[in-house]
Amino acid sequence: MYSPCIFEQLPIFGQQFGQSQIPFTIRPQRQQQAVVNRTTNNKDVRFSTVATEEGLLLTIKKPLNNKNAYKLELQKRVLDIKNKYAQKPKYSIVTDVWGNQYYVDVTAKLQEQMVEEINKIDMSVISRKLAKESFSDYELELSHDGYVLNITSKKDSIEKNLTFGSVSQGLFVKTCTLEDESFAVLKITIVLDNKSPVVNTSSLVATKNDEDGLDKLINWARESALKENKTNQQKKYDQLVGCSSINDCKKIQKKKDQEERNKKEQQEKARRIEIKKQKKLEQLKLRKEHELAVQKEREVYETKLVEEQRKNVQEMIRQQVMAEKQKAEQESRRQHEAAVAAEQEARKQRAAAAVAEQEARKQRAAAVERQRLETVAEELAKKQKIAELNKQKAIEESERLKREQTLLKQQQYQRQLVEEERQLKAAQLLAASQATPVIPYTDNESDDDMDVDSESDNDSTTLRKHSSPLLEEVNDEEVDRYNDSVSQRKPSNSGYEPIIEDM
Repeated sequence: MYSPCIFEQLPIFGQQFGQSQIPFTIRPQRQQQAVVNRTTNNKDVRFSTVATEEGLLLTIKKPLNNKNAYKLELQKRVLDIKNKYAQKPKYSIVTDVWGNQYYVDVTAKLQEQMVEEINKIDMSVISRKLAKESFSDYELELSHDGYVLNITSKKDSIEKNLTFGSVSQGLFVKTCTLEDESFAVLKITIVLDNKSPVVNTSSLVATKNDEDGLDKLINWARESALKENKTNQQKKYDQLVGCSSINDCKKIQKKKDQEERNKKEQQEKARRIEIKKQKKLEQLKLRKEHELAVQKEREVYETKLVEEQRKNVQEMIRQQVMAEKQKAEQESRRQHEAAVAAEQEARKQRAAAAVAEQEARKQRAAAVERQRLETVAEELAKKQKIAELNKQKAIEESERLKREQTLLKQQQYQRQLVEEERQLKAAQLLAASQATPVIPYTDNESDDDMDVDSESDNDSTTLRKHSSPLLEEVNDEEVDRYNDSVSQRKPSNSGYEPIIEDM
């Protein structure tokens, strides 16, 4: 298995002339010149570095795209809490020891819980969320050697390279929050290797002149080190070869003196460089102390701002709660007025229902009275009909009685006639018996007597037929009054008493 860094065939530029192999021919084509678009850094984004014990603290500060994003996010969370409590029931069912259930208004308790939850809103969470959204497309890439940090962002059009004076061991995000509710701040701690030979922690914050001076010192130190190496090599060579002559020894002595002077000068320069380094370290220390003091003041200011923001939020929440309370009171007042109006309307409806009920009662009473009158009328009609029937019966009874009386009169009259005829015959027979002799009785005589008797009977029947004329029925007021009086009389033991009285 071959390493990707080892070529199987040497590249073209490493081979001798005439030994290179061209695998393919390039056909010339007319192409447009490629123009490299340089990315312009956004001026609103600010970078700053501060030296720390771990290394460097890189601070990136940029304004938010929407200045009211913090307030909008806070209002959104407050509205979410309000909507959550608005969906909860405002009445709860309470059961006493006797099992009776009552509705209890828990609006005040819900308001207290809502205010308590609103006061517990963590502002730092909102700040971190908005800051993360603001720095979401930032990419930090550390080079392989650890000297360069590349920062890129497409939204903010940023491509920046930061070079360190020493090797970077790594980096991590320290804080990501908001400042003044409108600026997103990202603080990154860069860990530097303090054991590296070149320590230059101020390369990111130093001016251009300081950077040039440091570069010159570094170059001078490298040149002096090369010269020292050369002199050491020369010494070793001289010791091996030895001195050939006095002049050579003098030259060697001069060289030694020169080397000593150079060494002293180098020591002096190194001492000066050390002094400069000490001064720079003191300056860095003072700057660090100043930055720490500024950072403390900034933290105090930020805490004050956070406290003021919290107070403002609490005041805003209190005002919103008061507004909600007033709104609830207005709503309860409106509901009370609506309930009073509904009660009045219900009273009117009940009064109208009572009037309608009274009217219905009157109508029912009238209907009952009418039905009663109809019943009475029907009863009267029945009574009249019964009276008429009784009257008709009485009339019929009177007529029957009249007929019976007439028949009785006729029968009495016929009996009287028969009695008179019998008496007359008896008288005649008596007279005849006195005048005529007695004739013995024979069958013929008996037959003759029977014939005479039958003839007398026939004569009597003929007389009866002719002597009993039929009476006609005559409607007379006197007869009617008589019949009424007869019908009203009490029946006696003997059925012929009224007839005898009439007679």
